[in-house]
Amino acid sequence: MFVTQGPVEPESPLFVGREAELKQMEAWLVHVKCVGAVLGARQTGKTSLLLRLRHLPGAKYSFVFVDLQAIPGAGAPECFAYIAQEALQQLGDVKMPVAAVPVDSIGFLAFLQMLSVASQTPRIAIILDEVGALPPDTAIRLAHCIRSAFTSRLVKREYGRYVFILSGAMEMLTLTTGNLSPLQNVTESIYLPDFSFEEASRLLAQGLAETGKTLPPPIQARIYQWTNGHPYWTQLIGAALESAEWPPVESSIEALIEQLIQAEDRNLPHLRKIITDRSGDLWTTIRAIAEGMRLPFSRSNVSVASLELIGVLINQNGRCEIRNPIYRTAIQQWLNITQPDRRMTMDISTLSPFVPVIVEATKFVFNEAGKWIDSVRKKAPAEESTKEIKMTLPMNEPEFLQLKDNLPALTAMMDSSVAEANAYVIKGLVEQIQTHRKNLTDLEAQAAELAVLTPVHVKRGIEREAQNILEKTSRLVELLAQVYRKDRQS
Repeated sequence: MFVTQGPVEPESPLFVGREAELKQMEAWLVHVKCVGAVLGARQTGKTSLLLRLRHLPGAKYSFVFVDLQAIPGAGAPECFAYIAQEALQQLGDVKMPVAAVPVDSIGFLAFLQMLSVASQTPRIAIILDEVGALPPDTAIRLAHCIRSAFTSRLVKREYGRYVFILSGAMEMLTLTTGNLSPLQNVTESIYLPDFSFEEASRLLAQGLAETGKTLPPPIQARIYQWTNGHPYWTQLIGAALESAEWPPVESSIEALIEQLIQAEDRNLPHLRKIITDRSGDLWTTIRAIAEGMRLPFSRSNVSVASLELIGVLINQNGRCEIRNPIYRTAIQQWLNITQPDRRMTMDISTLSPFVPVIVEATKFVFNEAGKWIDSVRKKAPAEESTKEIKMTLPMNEPEFLQLKDNLPALTAMMDSSVAEANAYVIKGLVEQIQTHRKNLTDLEAQAAELAVLTPVHVKRGIEREAQNILEKTSRLVELLAQVYRKDRQS
């Protein structure tokens, strides 16, 4: 019996693979040297893995498993209180003195100290699943608190008993990477991979065991070609085969997968929505890869890192690839219907892959950077705030808005060799500016909250982020000006 909703039970024969990940996680428990992070897209087995970890043999570990989906949208007070209550309920043999339920970071850290003293086991693992259910501000405050407990463990020995393991998808980028991320430099991450062919075949065999049916090896191979070992899709196809005409043949597998792509209502709609809810550059990147652009895989590229954790991309020998043929088929269908202008959809597929990158970067200059660059300049160091930044291109915004609906004419304005040579740099600059802009906004929020008590490092951080925005925006406009050449317009 396949499981297509919720986690796989820890002792189920449907739990296959993950030996390397479990070994790495047990090392986290033995030696408290990091905050653990399990990263992966929805329905790839993160929760199943965490629940399996709780079944490690022996009594030397105590586990507190906290499903943060139970408190969606919670503020920090509710979050701290809920984790504390779960700890007390799940560690039932711990005798704690009566204490107020923690509602802030100071109270929560004090609670952890008391719980450590009262516990009889040498290690307490606090597993926080689905961090993305929390609002960003709550997640960041929780992460700061976890970092404080981790870094204080050598001074306050009570914290040395704790191992914190966080699980999530794209929201984990904010918490674990980047110069201003709360858990930067203290996190060791596991990026959950898809199953190997052997693991996927074992999963199909276990799921069909009760029916007495066995898939012929060529059909196992064909299913793996479509899923590339994706846990959910492997199980979904297996579940559909339980009631299908037997034995399946290759043509019936093709028809079944085509039907599932059209009718599946949990994974693909979520994938499409989360991409659409983000900035347009994600669709630009997906389209470029789907159309054959050989984009290097790098988690320092914000779009690539985001699409990996959304579940769309994988690292294939150092290049970005759509995760599996099921997703590629769905994405090809979506790209024909989700663009706001039909002409854009029809024309762009015939143009070189660098064109969407240049178009999106130009939109960014006109629609975003050009509107807030002056306010950013005022926050930069004095010597930078007086420098002139030219925000002009060989066309103005009304001209661009008209030309973007006539891609052949817009492309005719481009120096194709310059555009192709600089496309990756231009795309990277846009992503970096967006990241600096977010960091600046976060720091300004801290400064507004602290007012006259704002520490020096926050003030310097504001200046640094503003300076980075000015420098990189200037470079972006300079490169775009080289791409567009008015004399090429006819």
